[in-house]
Amino acid sequence: MHKSFLLLFFALLPFSLSAQHLFLQLGGGFAGHYNAHRPVGATQVALGYEFELDQHWALAPSFGFAGKGWEEADRLTPDLLYDAAGQPRRNAAGEHLQRTDAQGRPVESTMHRDYTAHYLQLDLPLHYYHRLAEHRYLRFMAGVYTAYGVGGRRRTRGDGTAAGERKISYTDPTFSLSGSRRFDAGLKAGVAYQFPTALTAGVEANFGLLPVNRLSSDFTKKGRNVSLLLTFTYHFDRKKHISAPADAF
Repeated sequence: MHKSFLLLFFALLPFSLSAQHLFLQLGGGFAGHYNAHRPVGATQVALGYEFELDQHWALAPSFGFAGKGWEEADRLTPDLLYDAAGQPRRNAAGEHLQRTDAQGRPVESTMHRDYTAHYLQLDLPLHYYHRLAEHRYLRFMAGVYTAYGVGGRRRTRGDGTAAGERKISYTDPTFSLSGSRRFDAGLKAGVAYQFPTALTAGVEANFGLLPVNRLSSDFTKKGRNVSLLLTFTYHFDRKKHISAPADAF
């Protein structure tokens, strides 16, 4: 399925090579869901082209890797009993037996879960350049993105309903969980400062519009991806900015 993203990306390259400016973008920051308890780390690596539309506007599609994720709020789970064979222990009524403390009170565990989700992502942003001084620009960006999940994991700690060592910690592939969805799409916006070199530094935010999961035994809430990144962009060809007249951009 990710091949369709590659085809779409290269379909956007019918322009003259003289109007193309290859760039590499690296980013890092925080990601989460709108309803997530706490954010987790986020990463981004993308390669793209910038197409001049006029002295202020440019289209800058890029394709690459995006690492996102989220963290659930801790919740209590019953500390269930299992026999040596890993089978649940039940009473005469068939009810699952729960561990108790010295006073006979049921014991519960605090379960913590966090997720990572790795995507192949296609960005389609529009750039607006505002000239501050010679070879210095403020760049505003807005556009859309679409992504396809290719990996990730859910890490669970303190699950009292699990057996054996899984009570302590275990992992599951994110996109194999019941209710998970691989497709993601949304909006992006940001602002950046272009130095008098090939480097641009900025901040961008991504807001998912599609739920990346359905309600199921593995997901108690629907979630949409959101991320905030500090980005650094290196332009391999800066001739358009270096040679632009003083009133350009």
